[in-house]
Amino acid sequence: MKIHIEEQIIEIPMAEGLGMEISNNALFKIVRMQKAMANSDYEISFWSFIEEWVNDKEFIIAQTSGSTGTPWEIQLKKTAVIASAKRTNAFFDLKSGMNVWLCMDCKYIGAKLMVIRALVGNMNLYITATTKEPLQKLIEQYSCRIDFAAMVPMQLHHIAIENIESLQIIQTLIIGGGTLPHALAKFIQTKDISTKIYETYGMTETISHIAVKKMEEPYFKALPGVEIRQDEEGCALIEDSILFENQMIQTHDIIELHGPNTFKIIGRIDNIINSGGIKISPEALEEKIKHLVSIPFIISSAPDEVLGNKIIFIYESNTIDHQIAERIKSSLSKYEMPKEFIPLEHFDYLENLKIDRMKTRLKAIARL
Repeated sequence: MKIHIEEQIIEIPMAEGLGMEISNNALFKIVRMQKAMANSDYEISFWSFIEEWVNDKEFIIAQTSGSTGTPWEIQLKKTAVIASAKRTNAFFDLKSGMNVWLCMDCKYIGAKLMVIRALVGNMNLYITATTKEPLQKLIEQYSCRIDFAAMVPMQLHHIAIENIESLQIIQTLIIGGGTLPHALAKFIQTKDISTKIYETYGMTETISHIAVKKMEEPYFKALPGVEIRQDEEGCALIEDSILFENQMIQTHDIIELHGPNTFKIIGRIDNIINSGGIKISPEALEEKIKHLVSIPFIISSAPDEVLGNKIIFIYESNTIDHQIAERIKSSLSKYEMPKEFIPLEHFDYLENLKIDRMKTRLKAIARL
């Protein structure tokens, strides 16, 4: 595997097993030297992960995203991580010598798996800093086409604003870490670009994605070896015969099944808003109206003396848009209609560039 980072090209021979053809002692020396010379947080994060990968432990430590609360750490077996990487490589037909781009922080599972996919597939890994718009840095720093890359929705959003045509240097792009906004997907489709874009579904506990769908398709389809069912509350239950034998993963994601292992995500059960005794999924409301709103927004709640909690619409803008309520009211019932519309100049984001719903909600409530 060739690693391209800043002005360096580091070549590490890889093989089966945990991927090393040279002794761990020799590899440790290379990794620690590179880590010591690193000048930026993203370089240190990358080399720290490689250092963890080649140690003598059978597992790595991965941190959950913290989307709905405090992040926590879990152990993932290296053999299962390799199996996940190989499954993705096979699904997207990724082969030795192809170019893979990493533009996310290696603290999180999506970035870790991009590294391991390149490692086990003997591909060229190009690395740039984690930024809201990373593509320009890739273009300036490396003169090559990219066969496979991964981003979060916010990164794709900023690329679309800056120069969507430049995205075509990427052949296949997967989007994870959040829902791709409908307006953004529609905008990209009108540009008729050649990049194949897929949305993914997964989490740290499932070692990155276990289901994918093309951007223009409505439903996720589970990858080979994955079985999707529902519990009594409609939340996804995941079995993965390739990664976890005899183990069921309970999620908090409410889904709608549309055939064997084919599903649509409705929202998270722990985000449910109880407003006047009626339980409402904010993500389900966002799904209903996302085609009517072109700016970043979330549905949330605020305390209310009568209802207990009232629905609020929070949008990222430095001006008040008086037309939003009029645009969305025909798509929502009277119980679903937000009682307040709150503009914020900037949303709060987590380190992995997901919207921090909790902080954004509190900031909006403070303005009421």
